[in-house]
This record gives sequence, C-alpha cells and structure tokens, in this order.
Amino acid sequence: AEATRMMFAHAKVEYEDVRLNGEQFAELKAANKFEFGQVPALETDDGKVLSQSASIARFVARAYGYYPEDVVDQWYHDSTVDALEDLAMSGTGIHFSQTEEA
Repeated sequence: AEATRMMFAHAKVEYEDVRLNGEQFAELKAANKFEFGQVPALETDDGKVLSQSASIARFVARAYGYYPEDVVDQWYHDSTVDALEDLAMSGTGIHFSQTEEA
C-alpha cells in the first residue's frame, strides 16, 4: 500500500490512512467488507471498496495522472511492477520458512 500512499502524498490528495489491529480486521472481514477477505483496501468517495495492492496502485495512478496514455507504455509499466512483485515474492519462502534449512 506504500506506493498508493506515496502517490496520494505527491498529488496532494487528502485521504484517511486507517491501520487495523487484528480484532478490527477480523470484524470487518466477517462482515465481508473486503473483497477476497484481504487488505489493503481502498474505499472510494462513492463507497466502492477496491482490493489488491497493485490494482489499487494502478487505479490511483490512472486517477491522478501518473499512468501513461499509450497502451504499450501502460503494458511496460504494468510488466515492470509485476516483475518487481515476483522478485519480492521470491524471497518470502526463505523469510517465512518453518525449517532452519531455508
């Protein structure tokens, strides 16, 4: 969600940054407030709740002029973000491994 926060800050967009504790998250999840039962989530001014970090970042990038108009340039930006996500996720198995061998 940090990329979204940075875009909001750069665009000087006022927003409410809500950090949930475990109990608050469980309550909202049980009430089906989050698509896929996950955070981060972004609630728009008209009450829609958006989910998935990269999708939210792309939404905000489009809404505030950080996204290119050319579809090939859009693909390039999307593929770069996706590659960085893949790279970041490749290390989670080591970090969250339950054995000392990892």
